[in-house]
Amino acid sequence: MVNVAKNLKQNFGGFTIVEVLIVLAIGGVIMATVFLAVPQLQRNSRDQARKSIGTRMRGEIENYASNNEGNYPFNNVGQNCNSSDTTTAGDWADFFKNTVIGNNGSNSTWNLNVKDPSSKQPMTICAAGSSATGPATTPYVAAFPASGGVTMPASGVLDVVTGARCKDTAVKSSSSSNAFAIILGLESSNSYFCIDNS
Repeated sequence: MVNVAKNLKQNFGGFTIVEVLIVLAIGGVIMATVFLAVPQLQRNSRDQARKSIGTRMRGEIENYASNNEGNYPFNNVGQNCNSSDTTTAGDWADFFKNTVIGNNGSNSTWNLNVKDPSSKQPMTICAAGSSATGPATTPYVAAFPASGGVTMPASGVLDVVTGARCKDTAVKSSSSSNAFAIILGLESSNSYFCIDNS
């Protein structure tokens, strides 16, 4: 009887310090992996939302042209979103106030959800100095520059470049009068997303 009790006591001993340290080390590696992966997943999710905004904007510009006898809203490139001319087909103010905002810009709810997923504020989508979304760092719509390349927008800024196409890792000029590219600044590695109407 004494031998059985002694054997039971030996068989049900606790963990050794080495075993506890191994478990703690594995737990630490798992926690470090989670803490490193979660922010990257969140950035990727926000960037996907930005890409979706760019795709929807391209679709709205194409819809605008089909509803206005093929007039793209690029007649006054760099036109301020708050321009008083909101009825001339082919003008940026007409597109912005009637399509993006809606009701000729008279309400505070926008037809298109163009809020940046980081700031929860409308993306910078107006020419510099416009009060519709605050001061812009770059114009929202501009012609492809005659010299040099296109400056990539910062995260949360969406640019439309007329006379342009997306090409590999750059934006190239196009001879088509209706060509345009939409470029959005992304968070991931200071990259950008480009989509055109080709």
